[in-house]
Amino acid sequence: MPSSSDRGVELNSVQNFTFLPGFLSNLGITSNLTYIDSKAEIRPGEELALPGTARYTGNLGLLYQTKKVQLRLSGEYVGASIFGAGSSAATDVYENARTTLDFSGRYYFNPAISMYFNGKNLTNSPLQFYEGRNDRPIQREYYEYTLEAGASVSF
Repeated sequence: MPSSSDRGVELNSVQNFTFLPGFLSNLGITSNLTYIDSKAEIRPGEELALPGTARYTGNLGLLYQTKKVQLRLSGEYVGASIFGAGSSAATDVYENARTTLDFSGRYYFNPAISMYFNGKNLTNSPLQFYEGRNDRPIQREYYEYTLEAGASVSF
């Protein structure tokens, strides 16, 4: 009977620099690192990681926050993972590791009215798939960056 398992650990840290003088006291850093060890019997007698499960993921963000302004620049890393199992190891499809950079900002005119700006995938990091080994690419998708801006009103 096929079986699977996964276990992991996550480390998370948020550090606000309130001890710094002046405007620097509004800075902060967030970070997160996840390690997952997963196994699944994909083919009889052959174990691989669970599909869609990256062994390592991580985030690092730089924050600036006051009562009126919220700014965040964040990077995200997602390690390679199996995407789909083929009939043999040579035909297994993997999603390549990917690093992205995002920005978000919000300005509050008052507690009920704010404007925001978001930029996603600012480095235009491609989504890539390969078959068997990473020197056998089969798909590369570029989504460009996404910019969005708007206003929010609460009643």
